[in-house]
Amino acid sequence: TFSEQWGNEDGTVVSFFYGDFNVQRDDDGSVSANLNAKRVWERAASETMTVGYFVGAEAGRATLKGEFAGDQNGFGISAGGYFVSTIKPNLYLDGFASLGVNRKYLDIKNVTLNLTSTYEPVTSTIGGSLTGVVPMGSYEIWPQVQLTHGRTNIGTMPITATAYGLTDSTLSMDAGSVSQSSMMFSSQIKIPLDAVDVSQSRSMLTITPRVTCSRTEMTSVTSDCGGGAEFGYSSTSEDGLRNTNAKVSMDRMGTTTTTGIELNMEIQF
Repeated sequence: TFSEQWGNEDGTVVSFFYGDFNVQRDDDGSVSANLNAKRVWERAASETMTVGYFVGAEAGRATLKGEFAGDQNGFGISAGGYFVSTIKPNLYLDGFASLGVNRKYLDIKNVTLNLTSTYEPVTSTIGGSLTGVVPMGSYEIWPQVQLTHGRTNIGTMPITATAYGLTDSTLSMDAGSVSQSSMMFSSQIKIPLDAVDVSQSRSMLTITPRVTCSRTEMTSVTSDCGGGAEFGYSSTSEDGLRNTNAKVSMDRMGTTTTTGIELNMEIQF
């Protein structure tokens, strides 16, 4: 990850640039890599609300395995906005909306058939969450309800097919669209490890059990519910210039189990 931040003296206007690079490998051997970056402008709309908007760009490359193997490359742009509001002490509401357009280049083949296509999916996403803070003496509980809905419209994909030395560039496929809605309830427990309040702690353990339900619509509709948990540890140096974070998570949704490990060290200079 990388980031840079600017702001005015009283902190009411902030602008920052951030991004990340990630690589993922699936069980079938497919490997994908993505680079994402965003420029964000944020300001205080009132004493209890902050609003912001952003523009972003991304580039990706995937090496696909399976019955058809090959490559998929692409780039895209996006824009959106968000808000964070204090409803009352220890109760917060936030929401966001974004729209993105991508251009994808697909080249896959099996023993006899080679397929290439250039297509432009459009993705829209909207979501929000309600978060509370419950002080419990030496630790805090942060319950949260989160709702998200996303839709990707692929539309018609023009296809060029080559087999046995013959090429046909008049083919197309209506890939349609896919949408997914999800609702998650989580309750993060924040435990200071240095015998101070959560707000002043430089060493923190977090435990976050969660329950998630999702609904996916393609040519058919599937709905699943499941649960999981995340365990995290974070620490900050005394001068505040070095931050270390570690997370381990596991979730079970329907017949799919997802596990993750995240390690991050941030050094400011």
